[in-house]
This record gives sequence, C-alpha cells and structure tokens, in this order.
Amino acid sequence: FGSSQAASDAKIAPAAMPGAKTSNQRYIEDHLHRILHEIEVTTRKLELDKRRLFKLDEDVQRAKQEYDDKVLPPKRSARDRREEEPKAAPSQEPSNKRQEIHLDHALAKLNSVNHENKVLREKIDNIRRDRIQLNQVFKALSDEIRSNKQNILELGKGVDVDADQRELSSTRKGT
Repeated sequence: FGSSQAASDAKIAPAAMPGAKTSNQRYIEDHLHRILHEIEVTTRKLELDKRRLFKLDEDVQRAKQEYDDKVLPPKRSARDRREEEPKAAPSQEPSNKRQEIHLDHALAKLNSVNHENKVLREKIDNIRRDRIQLNQVFKALSDEIRSNKQNILELGKGVDVDADQRELSSTRKGT
C-alpha cells in the first residue's frame, strides 16, 4: 500500500510530469523570452541606425563634393595661373565694375524697400493700437448704453406705476 502511494505521489509531483513546470521555471522561461525579444528589437534599431548613419555619411560626402565643385575654384597649376592672369585682368575689371554698380543699385533698392517696409509696419502697429483702444471704448459705451437702457426701462415702469396710482386716487376722490 505504501509503495503504490509513493508511486502515485511521484506521478503527481511536478518534476515527474513532463509538461508541468514550477512557477520559478515559468518565470525564468518568460524572462528569457522577454530578454530575447528585447535583444531582437535593439538589434533591429541598431541596424536601422547604422543604415541611417551610412546614408548621412554618403549625403555629407556628396554635399562636400558639390560644395567643392560649385564654390571653390578648380585647382590649377602655377603655370596656368600665370598664363591666364595677364589676359583675365583687363577683361575682368569692367565686368567687376559693372557688378559693383549693379550691387550698389540693388543695395540702394533694398534699403529703400526696407525703409518703406519699416514705415508700413509702424503704421500697421499704430492702427492696431488705435483699434484696441476703440474696441475698449466701444465696449465701455455699449455697457453704459445697456445700463442706461435698463435705467430708462425701470424709470418708465416707475412712471407707469405713478400714473396708475394717480388715476386710482383721482377715481377714488371723484367717487
């Protein structure tokens, strides 16, 4: 009898059951799955960041190259520069003069437009200030009109009551 009970206890015990797990084992397993999931998510984020960084590096290199091509003058040998300088100097001077004159005209126009803009902004600000003041005056007058209207209505009711009382007293006196 004792040996059969021990056998049945062994069957019920979680360690003996192949599919049964203790709460600690379930916790560890769950924790392991969560950590693995977090590792996968972090790895994906790192890969995306590496791709973005690589793309940004490519964009920076492309922008630097474009800047060098457009802004910086091409590098020439000293011999080429010496050959071009005497030829370019006389022809560039009138061109530079024209550009300076054009720049002066553009700056003068810009200054006049900026001045006009400033004057117009000041006018707009003054109009806005006046409007705010007029709105305040309008509101005060509207409130005063409402109050006076109420007073007039109350006085009119009082006059009507007085007139009714006079009529009553005159009818009483007359009868």
